[in-house]
Amino acid sequence: MFKLFCFTLIITLCFACKNDYKVRVTNYYIEALDTVIVGKNKLIFDNVQRQSTTEYKKLENGTFGVLCISKNKTKFSTNITIPVKGKGNRTIQIDGLGKISILED
Repeated sequence: MFKLFCFTLIITLCFACKNDYKVRVTNYYIEALDTVIVGKNKLIFDNVQRQSTTEYKKLENGTFGVLCISKNKTKFSTNITIPVKGKGNRTIQIDGLGKISILED
């Protein structure tokens, strides 16, 4: 009985501490984005058209660099931080001037 209790407690704690964050990209820049890379190839979004938003992709906790490369090879960069605990969604948004924002959904 004690072993079952310990096993249940460990499983519960593992799921309680696990983060569940998802990231997507929204492009309002003046041209399509060829590639958006998060981290060292942790997530890659290809061919993000103007005025569009990608599907969410799961990302582990940590701080990652974000590199956006336009069709004309213009580069924009920032960082995104995913906390150890919690869950939620983040949107990496690039505006018409090339400013990148990280938004909590």
